[in-house]
Amino acid sequence: AGQRQVGLREVALRGEDQEAWHQYLQPLGLIVRGPVRRPDGAMQIFVRDPDGHLVELFRGPGET
Repeated sequence: AGQRQVGLREVALRGEDQEAWHQYLQPLGLIVRGPVRRPDGAMQIFVRDPDGHLVELFRGPGET
């Protein structure tokens, strides 16, 4: 059987201006995926921190 991972896997932070985050993070080479629009209208950008943790910057559905 596989080992069970214990600990932090992902952190999600609310970020209102997805375009501004994208413009800031892309030249740094930190964007893993995104921006992505979910079916419910929420927007997500995924990056990795220096320790390799996945960080999600999101704007909820209906938020401007």
